[in-house]
Amino acid sequence: MQIVRLIHADCKKAKHTPLLWIHLAVPLIGVVSMVCYDSFSHSVYSVSNVGGYLQLLAMAFPLLIGVICSLCIEQESQAGKFQVLFTSSKPKFLTLISKFIFLVLLGFGAALLAVFCYAGGISAVLHKSLFPWTFYLTATLILMGSFLFCYIFHLFLSLRFGKGASIGVGIAELLLAAIFNTDLGDKIWVAFPCTWGIRFVTTWTNIASKSALQAAKNMMASQTEAELHAGILICIVATILSIFFASVWFSRWEGQKSED
Repeated sequence: MQIVRLIHADCKKAKHTPLLWIHLAVPLIGVVSMVCYDSFSHSVYSVSNVGGYLQLLAMAFPLLIGVICSLCIEQESQAGKFQVLFTSSKPKFLTLISKFIFLVLLGFGAALLAVFCYAGGISAVLHKSLFPWTFYLTATLILMGSFLFCYIFHLFLSLRFGKGASIGVGIAELLLAAIFNTDLGDKIWVAFPCTWGIRFVTTWTNIASKSALQAAKNMMASQTEAELHAGILICIVATILSIFFASVWFSRWEGQKSED
């Protein structure tokens, strides 16, 4: 199958780049930092600590995606002005889709590492386990599903406008995610993809920490159930459309050289 061959080729290329090391080092550094912080904190370890950690991951994701996508595309540019991208597959857009899938798989692995190592670290150091392992797996899946749009968006930015644009937008998205996680983001967060992850994972933490009846009555203090459903629907539709339009655009794109 052609897409599998392309993903395998991306794996081989990644061995000679910092991509794999970034996906390994960043989660581990984050885990060690947060476990140490929670261990030496004078406050009692609670659900808010878990929720806070997941929120930090959700805030950092857009910036990390911007950096990762830019590094991946920069490698292709340096290898020959994207000519390898244009000749690797027929139809041409499969090359873009393979990179998208490859980076999402790397991101999923890094997210699993960050979430489960944190849970394991807290369990080992503080001897506390507030949630079952299924909670952390679901939280990881929610995070990755929420940021699929960002992956394809930053691949487009990196291809069309270069590394600086992708990283710059990633920084702006990090700030927006932090700001819109407050009351300022109520009702408008659904229109900003960078905020989907932090809102969804916060909701999941609140639901998992309460009984089913309490969760139904108190979905979130600042977020109605209808608003949440709208956010999920917009996230799914926008992600599908972004992949479709990015594929169409890439099929017609001839590289940065022809646009200078």
